[in-house]
Amino acid sequence: MDFSQQPTREGQRGVIVRAYMAHHQGMGFLALTNLLQDNVIQNYFHDDARVRTVEPLLHERIPHLPP
Repeated sequence: MDFSQQPTREGQRGVIVRAYMAHHQGMGFLALTNLLQDNVIQNYFHDDARVRTVEPLLHERIPHLPP
């Protein structure tokens, strides 16, 4: 479902997308594997030295701006 597109009929909230790319299936399988295997994919990703160097960026807080 693509909610960024305007609906074609009244009462619809988005447009049904009837095409997909192969990497969408791969991402779904990775997510399922990660769930069933106790975060094995996430741990594999974070074991990479290149990822560890930028990991602190994942924990940065968004600054609160005055109104």
